[in-house]
Amino acid sequence: MEIRVFLIDDQEIFRAGVRSVLADTEIHVVGQAAQAFDAMQQISELKPDIVVLEIANQHFDGLEFLRQFRLAFPQVKVVIFTRSENTSSMTRAAKLGVRDYLFKTVSTEQFQNALKNVYYGTNVSENEVWMKVLTARDSSPRRGKVARPLTSREEEILRFVVNGLSNKEIAATLGLSPDTVKEHLQHIFRKIGVNTRTQAVVWAIRKGVA
Repeated sequence: MEIRVFLIDDQEIFRAGVRSVLADTEIHVVGQAAQAFDAMQQISELKPDIVVLEIANQHFDGLEFLRQFRLAFPQVKVVIFTRSENTSSMTRAAKLGVRDYLFKTVSTEQFQNALKNVYYGTNVSENEVWMKVLTARDSSPRRGKVARPLTSREEEILRFVVNGLSNKEIAATLGLSPDTVKEHLQHIFRKIGVNTRTQAVVWAIRKGVA
């Protein structure tokens, strides 16, 4: 069975590397692009099974592209393969139907296995954090209630964290100082019993706060 893959990455040398590691396998690279418009046009013509997307693209906003792509090609599976280890982006990617989320530190075998798993729908990933995000999303209620409720401001800040904003970005958006945002986050972490931003993101999805 041929698995048809399209690459979207701003680094030509990386695209060449992927083509090399997939050579002589059942996974065939049918096209590639660095720019969003070029990618959309080619995918419409080539109709790949899977798109491998670098969201940290210097030419366009990867997550915004992903949102538009999912509307245009809902049948095409998407795998994020990125040099960026911003785990908050995983939440948005999960909401947009991404099938797997890999960092470029994975081995050749892990990369090939990930594409096969996505194609055959086995729902297994080498990325443990990604699997936790998916589990939290699938088990989260529509409206969550927590034992120690957050204030409206704390929920607002937590939603910004889920969307990948830094403390400085949250502060600028809300008209607060970064120190105030940091203090709010410390209160949030204590209330929900977590120690890291990633754990807070998973908690927020599970509880329906995000």
